[in-house]
Amino acid sequence: MINTGWAFKPNEKELHEENLAIYKKLAPKAKLIWLNFYTKKYDVTQDDLQNYMCYTQKGYGYGNITYKVLSNPFNFTEDEQALICDGGNLCFGYRKLGNLITIYID
Repeated sequence: MINTGWAFKPNEKELHEENLAIYKKLAPKAKLIWLNFYTKKYDVTQDDLQNYMCYTQKGYGYGNITYKVLSNPFNFTEDEQALICDGGNLCFGYRKLGNLITIYID
């Protein structure tokens, strides 16, 4: 089970380790995609979109980072998508609206 918002709980170390173990299984199936500065297009191929959960950073706010999910061929749950975007952490939780995931970082 993925743990969200585990920071400052008495068993936070165990919760974090559980998340990392799950992340290590999911990470090979995901790919962070960057927006090309010159072409203003994503550096992604059709094969990437079909074979990986592709996501990109959309922006930052006070205490959060927002990601956009470009493809989800494995039908990962919202928790799994958020865990991948946050690199196995999710200590402060997240919210999802459509294909945007906002990770709370502070």
